[in-house]
Order: sequence, then structure tokens, then C-alpha cells
Amino acid sequence: IFSAILFQVLLGVLVLVSGFKIYFASLHQLGSIFLLFSIIYLFYQVSISQK
Repeated sequence: IFSAILFQVLLGVLVLVSGFKIYFASLHQLGSIFLLFSIIYLFYQVSISQK
């Protein structure tokens, strides 16, 4: 999860530095979807293991 967050931060900075190029902005959005689903999956796994 930490590496996905770091990747998102770096992509966000790259989007700003590149002048909002659509390629980097799209990668940033796809990364956020991946990060969101990863966190949801992690919470799901933790809730299963606690039962």
C-alpha cells in the first residue's frame, strides 16, 4: 500500500510539473483506482481474519 501511495504522489507531482499532460493525468487517475481497490481489499482481508 505504501508503494502505491508513493507512486500516486510522484505521479501527482509529475502531472503538475508536466503542465497537466493528459497521459500523466490519466495514469494518475488509474493509479488512484488501483489504490482505492487495494485498500478496500486490504480491509476486507483484515475483517475476514478477525472472524
